Amino acid sequence: MERVHSSFETASPASGTGWSEAPDDGIVARITDEFSPSYFPNMPEGAAFQNAFIRGCRSGLDVSCLRLTNSSGHAIEVPVSLVKAPVAGNLKQGWLSAATRGLSVSIAVIGDPSSTASALPPGFGTAHLASAVECLGRQAPLICLKGLSRALDLQGFVRLPSFPLTRLLVSPDYWKLLSSKKRSDLNRQRRAAAGLRREESVGLPVELEESVYALYRQTQSRAEFKFLELPPAYFRETSGLSRFVFYFEQDQLIGFHQMICTPSKMICKYIGMDYSRAQAYRLYFSLMLDCIDIAIRDGIPEIDFGITSYRFKQYIGCELIPMWNYFHHTNPLLQAVLPVFGGLLTPSREAVSR
Repeated sequence: MERVHSSFETASPASGTGWSEAPDDGIVARITDEFSPSYFPNMPEGAAFQNAFIRGCRSGLDVSCLRLTNSSGHAIEVPVSLVKAPVAGNLKQGWLSAATRGLSVSIAVIGDPSSTASALPPGFGTAHLASAVECLGRQAPLICLKGLSRALDLQGFVRLPSFPLTRLLVSPDYWKLLSSKKRSDLNRQRRAAAGLRREESVGLPVELEESVYALYRQTQSRAEFKFLELPPAYFRETSGLSRFVFYFEQDQLIGFHQMICTPSKMICKYIGMDYSRAQAYRLYFSLMLDCIDIAIRDGIPEIDFGITSYRFKQYIGCELIPMWNYFHHTNPLLQAVLPVFGGLLTPSREAVSR
């Protein structure tokens, strides 16, 4: 972990990050329910997805858009969310995790709440960050700038490692370039699901909404890291932006995978499985490997596979890209000791190696 200086107002990030150092003391921060169409319009998780995410999560999560407008009227927007993070979420199993079970800390998060990485809009700089901290500090004492490159050196923030980004660059020859041993191994995993009916869909069929959410909840309940618990409306609101792969045992849905795609990138969002059947069919592996086939077929050159199961994702060729979270506490005394408790805010080595 690293601790970076004491005052974010005079931050000096490294060059080449797109960070703006132009002074602007007239920035006004306002929380809204909608992103403008200019927010990363060509990215999978641009304005259309963010607005659908806000609509879909309104009943269960506190997510919104923070609009930062300077004195000349130019606005920059970033996703924000208020979350209660379990204190024991990143601890190894043991007496400390048992002692802190049930305790949580309120965090105002700047960045995409449903993705490993967050993209800062062009022009976002220290004045915008100061205004955001002042606004969000009224709602939560701990503020997190989430999922960014280590190149930033923000004064007043403690920099801690986050979950790495899993990126796979996909070529048309992906399968041919694998070793014969690895290709045979992956094909053996897929054969376990050969007896299932597999379907692809652009959008979520209405008749599958309840089944998809039930499988998502089953998977969420077993997850080691529970960052978000999506309400049912999420899948309905993001349906028009999504592709789905479904697996059926006869007529019963037992697995799905939601993906958000553009011509340049696929982001794997959420999966759900019936765990009474998933192991026998090696269903997780088929759901992951299907993404590669779809990307090859549709000419999508890059896949973001999300967090967890890092060993398997490295096995299929993913690059693990280090990501970093930056924390600031509004209480100066607690800010001073924040590095000591960094383990509560950092994924363990065991979590990243699995």
